[in-house]
Amino acid sequence: MRPQKPLISVLIDTYNYGRYVEEAIESVLAQDFPVDEREILVVDDGSTDDTADRVRKFGLEINYFRKPNGGQASAFNFGLRRARGKYVAFLDADDYWLPGKLSRVAEEFEKHPDAGMVYHGLRQLDSNEGRIWDARAAQISGFLPAKTGDLLRYTWFPTSFLAFRRSALELLLPIPESLTIQADAHLSALIVFVATFAISWLATTALRRIPGAKHVL
Repeated sequence: MRPQKPLISVLIDTYNYGRYVEEAIESVLAQDFPVDEREILVVDDGSTDDTADRVRKFGLEINYFRKPNGGQASAFNFGLRRARGKYVAFLDADDYWLPGKLSRVAEEFEKHPDAGMVYHGLRQLDSNEGRIWDARAAQISGFLPAKTGDLLRYTWFPTSFLAFRRSALELLLPIPESLTIQADAHLSALIVFVATFAISWLATTALRRIPGAKHVL
């Protein structure tokens, strides 16, 4: 018999980020969130480095999938077809979550049953300089098409910010697989037109800035 559906599916996309992916997975495993209420899916978009060896050591704690390289939208669609949670939280393999991320996301979704997306503050890391700082975006929420000023201030959020209610996300799927990059921008730009969204401002994601990298698959 198939296990009960988890509350949250965590979708980690990766391509040649073997040197970072373990930290990303470990940051999810360390969350103060019931193990039986979350699942972790790692979608390897055809990496040619040691990603597979690094990921397989986690065994049954994660669900590891390897597919031919197709780009970010392809990796997202692949993972979303297999995700079973009521909510889906995304994490790029070169980023990691801070303590309390999943609990806060779940809490905001439960507090706002009409919210299609939850976002939050973030902490940025400069891999070259070793500098760490908290970054801020516009603190807006609700249904933006009804708030012209907020809609104009809205900016799309990168992958590791994104958490969606699955029923709202379904309205945007499948993601066009011509988007080999910027699939995260596609989702966060369109979600505001089909659902409300909520903010939990405490920084719960560390976004790594890698010199020369574009954070794409």
